[in-house]
Amino acid sequence: MRSPSTGPTMLVGGVVRTPSQVRTHDRDTTMLSYTSIQLRARAHHLDDRGASAVEYGLLVAGIAIAILLAVFTLGDTIEGLFSDVDDQVGNRG
Repeated sequence: MRSPSTGPTMLVGGVVRTPSQVRTHDRDTTMLSYTSIQLRARAHHLDDRGASAVEYGLLVAGIAIAILLAVFTLGDTIEGLFSDVDDQVGNRG
């Protein structure tokens, strides 16, 4: 294609462009693609960190539940042991 006032032109994406506009368009498209890839990679990395935080939270909750169950289940037994030791120490003094 040739335009009488501006010289040679090309049809790119349904738009008539000069060769310099085509090079700029290609460079912009490449930069947008690169930026898009970077953003997707960062988003994926953030998703992984969020998943790790959830996993650690579940782990801490599980440990807390285990401690509570141990205290309520063994609490009376441990109290009895400490009372026995206290009585034995008190009888010696």
